[in-house]
Amino acid sequence: MIINFPSVSAFIGTWVVQPEKTIVIREAFWLDQTAKQTIFNFLWAHRDQREYIAGAFPVNEEIISLLKTPQILEQKTIDNSLLRIIGVKTVLENLTYLIDEFSILIEIHDEFCPWNNGIFTLTSINEKIKVEFNETSEISADIKIDISYFGQLLAGFKTIKELLDLESVSINHEYLELLKKLFPRSNNFLSEYF
Repeated sequence: MIINFPSVSAFIGTWVVQPEKTIVIREAFWLDQTAKQTIFNFLWAHRDQREYIAGAFPVNEEIISLLKTPQILEQKTIDNSLLRIIGVKTVLENLTYLIDEFSILIEIHDEFCPWNNGIFTLTSINEKIKVEFNETSEISADIKIDISYFGQLLAGFKTIKELLDLESVSINHEYLELLKKLFPRSNNFLSEYF
């Protein structure tokens, strides 16, 4: 199970200086590029009613190019969600992996969910995923990671290379390329409504 705690509304409230002059986009969802462009055309058509547009969007979402003659006062990149993995085994069993055959030992440290503490053997043979759990640390793991960083890795928010650079993970470097392929950067926007 993955639980998401968005804080976008609280964040927007801290930097909208003149709310009476601002259209604030708190949540946006569009089915295709035409729908997205139509929303921003609508906002442009109503520009005489408000001076500013403020909103929080996924970092990989192209928004500025949709605005006609944008005058950007400020653009910030922030983390807007907290991610908590409750059951590592269940999550690993239900992920889709880009590689068909692999085996890796993942040691998780979780201060608040003791059932996640230990080594998970993640194996895929003929696209069939198998996860085994071992509480003892007698086995040498290929990756050792805290649950909070593991959530970021699984969500695609941080790559294994970034976590290594931040010294937030230790790995057997023979598995670096495999880990890059298993957990690539992805669209890490988690919406609470859709």
